[in-house]
Amino acid sequence: MATRTTAAVVTYGTSESADIRATSIRVTAGRASFTPHTLHGTAPVALRLLGAHQVHNALAVAAAVHALGMDTDRIAQALSAAEPVSAGRLQILERADGVTIINDAFNANPESMRAGLETLTSVAGDRRTGAGLGEMKELGDTAKAAHADVGRLVGELGINVLVTVGTTDEMTALADAARPASPLRIESADDPDVLLPLLNRLLKSGDVVLVKASKSVGLEKFANILHAEVRA
Repeated sequence: MATRTTAAVVTYGTSESADIRATSIRVTAGRASFTPHTLHGTAPVALRLLGAHQVHNALAVAAAVHALGMDTDRIAQALSAAEPVSAGRLQILERADGVTIINDAFNANPESMRAGLETLTSVAGDRRTGAGLGEMKELGDTAKAAHADVGRLVGELGINVLVTVGTTDEMTALADAARPASPLRIESADDPDVLLPLLNRLLKSGDVVLVKASKSVGLEKFANILHAEVRA
């Protein structure tokens, strides 16, 4: 794209050739800190947004406002102060019984599934992890393979409990790909109504659970219901 435009081009990323780049990236409890480098210096950033992938989003913002004249210190301050504003996008919900819910059910695709699952394990640390996952829609011929990739990632990350939502071939592929991981408990729910009592039976105080699927699956509202379902 850069070779096809007459406009000024600003690049961002983690390579030394990027105009706006990040170094010293660290992720603690799901939140990233890093040092952005601009043409005018550096300043530390500690993001309040969840997920290591937010570093690249922050760099995109930094590149845009740097091009408009904002200095590096103000960029770092603004990025460090940014708060999430949309529900259902890596939204943390704390239950009174000690269960932490990560509501990321606004939508799903292979890249955001990976980001959500990696964020789950980072937030949890040494706490027990669970994932209530529904189908990623509109993937065409790649759907089964993409869901199998998610299943394998669940196993690789050492997630303790997996609950799949729905009876499609894609969700069967996800569960089958995760099955070789041990120890991993795998359950299935035909729909969100079945998922609620199932997850409540499986969850224990201190657990961290990710809820994620494409929007049409209906897990976005489910996450809020799960949040309100505190057991006596």
